[in-house]
Amino acid sequence: MAKVSEKAIGLRENWWRILLIAIVISVFYALVHGLLPSDNNSTIVPSAIAQQGLLPIAFILYGVLWFALLGCVFVLLQSRLPGGKMARGLTFGAFFCAIIFMVYFEPLPNVSSFYVNMAWMLGDGLPLILLGLVLGLFIIAEKPAKTPLNLERKNVLLTSIILLFAVPLVFVIGRLFAYIVLGLYSSFYTQTAQTLGWVLAFGVGMGILYTILRPAFKKTSPFKTALFFGVGVFGVYLLLFNFAYFLIASLPFSGYLDLVARTAIDVISVTLGVLLLEYVNMKLTKTT
Repeated sequence: MAKVSEKAIGLRENWWRILLIAIVISVFYALVHGLLPSDNNSTIVPSAIAQQGLLPIAFILYGVLWFALLGCVFVLLQSRLPGGKMARGLTFGAFFCAIIFMVYFEPLPNVSSFYVNMAWMLGDGLPLILLGLVLGLFIIAEKPAKTPLNLERKNVLLTSIILLFAVPLVFVIGRLFAYIVLGLYSSFYTQTAQTLGWVLAFGVGMGILYTILRPAFKKTSPFKTALFFGVGVFGVYLLLFNFAYFLIASLPFSGYLDLVARTAIDVISVTLGVLLLEYVNMKLTKTT
């Protein structure tokens, strides 16, 4: 209970900073997106919000919610992130930026031209780096948690080996189920090798990113750790990122279902992958 109350105090002390930072970064986010190039070959139908010219306002309001939630997550994790205030913020922002970059590399039938895709990738990713740095600079930081170095080094080694199969394996199974059984929108049947290569790379990337951020999660149980990371961190972030498409495009009902299925499968896969990783790591740690 003591730890929970400390985190609650941290949120209470920093709520107005989180809100102010979220507003500033959201305005920056909207300005950046206003400068991004459009894809003239795209077949996506603009949403009613976009057609009415209200997209900048919608991006700001949506961004405030998105970045404020990430700010709350930072307050909960920052005391166990490595380094000083700025280093913690940079680690936090770079984590989400890396996910953005990996998502944009997915081979899809309606993918934009390379330069347009890269511009949007940077437009979505760089504000997250800035968010992390500003959070690290202005949030009232707790003292870094102390961890036994020998145990941490041992756990990092075991985890690094396990992640080579745990997270990628579950993620590949989840995406194959989505492609073959659910018919997820993809280039699976036209660019099979490229799609499977991306799925494997994304799974490995998530395993590596989790290992980097892993010291920030208190090791209560494999289930709680997996749930906190997979749903509370990755899940909330991916949900808000994916559903930002509602602001930009008008999709058929099947498109909305596809977006829900895509988000759910990825969140469940990453959560189960981390659960498998932590469970096997716990068993190996106890026997060594």
